[in-house]
Amino acid sequence: MLENNTDSFCKVLGVWNKALNVLNCVIALDSTSSSTKVTVLQESIIVTQHGRRAKFNLPNISVLPYSCRGLKLHEHSGEIEFSFEGSQHNLRSQENEMTQKKYSRQTEMVDRISHLQNRWFCATCQQKILSDLCHFNRVLPLPSENWSDLADIWFCHNHSKVTASSEKTGDVNTNTCNSTNGVVPGKMKQKLLPGNKECFVGETYVLVARRYVAKGSVKVTAAGEVTCFRCKRQLGVAMDTDKDEYSQVIKFFLHTFFIKDFSRESLTNTASIGHRVDLDGYFSNLILEQSQSYSSFRFLMESEPDTQGKSTCLLWLLDSCVRMYTSAIQVKGEEGILEERNVVKFMFKCQLATSNSDRPVDYVTKSIVSMWRRDDTVHGVTLPHQVFLQLVQLLVHNCKVLPQSQRFLNGFHVSFLKLESPT
Repeated sequence: MLENNTDSFCKVLGVWNKALNVLNCVIALDSTSSSTKVTVLQESIIVTQHGRRAKFNLPNISVLPYSCRGLKLHEHSGEIEFSFEGSQHNLRSQENEMTQKKYSRQTEMVDRISHLQNRWFCATCQQKILSDLCHFNRVLPLPSENWSDLADIWFCHNHSKVTASSEKTGDVNTNTCNSTNGVVPGKMKQKLLPGNKECFVGETYVLVARRYVAKGSVKVTAAGEVTCFRCKRQLGVAMDTDKDEYSQVIKFFLHTFFIKDFSRESLTNTASIGHRVDLDGYFSNLILEQSQSYSSFRFLMESEPDTQGKSTCLLWLLDSCVRMYTSAIQVKGEEGILEERNVVKFMFKCQLATSNSDRPVDYVTKSIVSMWRRDDTVHGVTLPHQVFLQLVQLLVHNCKVLPQSQRFLNGFHVSFLKLESPT
């Protein structure tokens, strides 16, 4: 990423246009000067200024220096923008592998939990989360977040009575239907919670009864936050905090833990395994999956209501796979290699529930949200409040990484998320 670098007087961002075989390049300088010289070679870019020299090698790409066009100088930001034609060395890109990955994360998680059961570990410190005695008889996928909005159409039972009856007898009581399509007024918004030896898997979280969590593995605060006892990282939230510990249900966020069978691996191998939480990859995979499932490129991202209210983010998918080259690696001496990665490009604007009255000019108004909500081409996604904040923080951070001339478009902020590596 284009982070501050005290040893380098310039930073480079390159975006590969696969349709035109063109590399769009932006060079951000600490200061503009008439002595600045940019030299483009077939596999590198050289920038010189006041006797200083920086060379950036282009990985897996060759360009035609004499095809340079669209040269532009942004004096206010000290950025030079241009483009030229080129070709890629490695034609089988990560994008091709990603398009072949058609299964959903939710389906994969259901299969893994059914097979590996209680082998859940904290993604940061590898602390085991569930008890060794835990065994699920049923691992079921949850419907989409807006299932309750249509419950009066297809719900034929009072869910609360059915769940209570099912936990005791294992059967569904079909005599609970009434004249209102089987749903008692006020019960249509009943939450789907796991019962005895059940695990429910959503698109962004997993629900499991707290009694199946290993003693001493997590800590539940008075506010309902569930943190890892060893590394103190938040793993989820406790639902129905007014209930006793035995009856509580915990919502574990999918990106905070992993499921793996370490039984056949040596202790040395286990200790050396790294499970870095790749939030960029998690969110990019989630959004692309939603886009393919609902044929949508605009998303109304909302958080679950908290004490401050509901937060909203309007997310516009511009490109599902962009090849980006950035001078993330510090230039040592005079030479550095541009880091190559595939990213998903977005436009976004958001409004947090905690925002005060001094809102920026581009804040999300209720009229804009209502317009997007009425649009059938916009897909709504509800995230747990903490997960929503993590997504917004990533978008804002990655927006600031871009050169100033690339951060805004049509009243929206521009950002990106790194694509998750195929497994």
